[in-house]
Formats: sequence, C-alpha cells, structure tokens
Amino acid sequence: MTTIPYRRFGLQFLKRFEHSYCTHINCWSCGRPLQARNPVFCNSCKVVQHPKNGRDYFEILNMQKIFGIDAKELQKNFKELQKQFHPDKHARSEKMLQEISAEYSSLVNQAFKTLNSPLDRGIYLLELAGYPFTEEEIHIEQDFLMKIMEINEELADASDKESLLRIGDQNRRIMNGLLEANYGKLQH
Repeated sequence: MTTIPYRRFGLQFLKRFEHSYCTHINCWSCGRPLQARNPVFCNSCKVVQHPKNGRDYFEILNMQKIFGIDAKELQKNFKELQKQFHPDKHARSEKMLQEISAEYSSLVNQAFKTLNSPLDRGIYLLELAGYPFTEEEIHIEQDFLMKIMEINEELADASDKESLLRIGDQNRRIMNGLLEANYGKLQH
C-alpha cells in the first residue's frame, strides 16, 4: 500500500484541521478511529482520508481569509499540496487512494483557481459571508459600460503587439488602483 506521508509543509497545514476530537469516524484503510473532525491523514496508518465537506478554499490552501492575499504564498501552498495529492504520483497505488488523491487534487485546483482571481476571490468571500452574488443582481453604471466599450474598440483597432501591451498595462493599472482604493472597504 502506498501512503502519502506527512511532510514539513503538510504537518503545519494539517494541524489547522485536526483540532476537535471525534471518534465515530474510522479510517477507510486501517479501520481505526480518526481522532480529528476533519482529518487529512489517519493518525495510525498515515493514509490520506476522503476530503470532508465544510472546508473553505482559504483553509485548503492555508491562507488567511482576507481579500488581499499574498499571491506568492498562494502559489507556494498550491504547489506543495499538488506535490502531495497529484493523481499521477499515486498511479500505482490502490484504487481507493487514487480516487482520494484525485478528489483532493481537484479540490486544491478549484481552490487555487478561485483564490488566484481577484474577482472570483471577492465573490467567494461574499458567499462565505452569507451574501451570494448572482448575475441577476448586477447593476452596472452607464459610465462604466461606456468605458468598457471604449476599451473594446481600442482592442479591436490595435494593429500590433505594442498596442495590445499598452492597453493591457493601462487596464492593469486601473484594476490595481481600484483594488487598492477598495481594499479597506472589503476587509470590513
């Protein structure tokens, strides 16, 4: 049987989840009681367990639950988790372990995709706070729509790579300015 061992990063990461004790859940591999409410690994045989519901993407990637996250730390945590759970690493393992590592890998990928995008991260934080965001609720100001149309026209008229890069740089500066200006509002 192949196990996914605790690693330095993994052990620090897992300690966040293994805090409340519950003995009515047993390890799928060895059958012994799991000592944590949401264990990633069995304490006895060190085999990875099925992902449990109730973990948010910030917990999964070991990130503070704020809008302004550290992109380098997010990337580092993502890569470390993918090293542990990527299905290719467990291709020769037993079927159950392959399935579990694929579940975790998918969960880690979705968490990273969501938290890596400022828009998706903001929407996700709103959902976690109990304010789900649906397209029907979006009300866009006329000035903003006009600006978007102008940018689209500039993109359509751009004839070379330099023009596209210039437009991209302008848009990044605008987005960064908006994020910085509204960052304090989003933390409260």
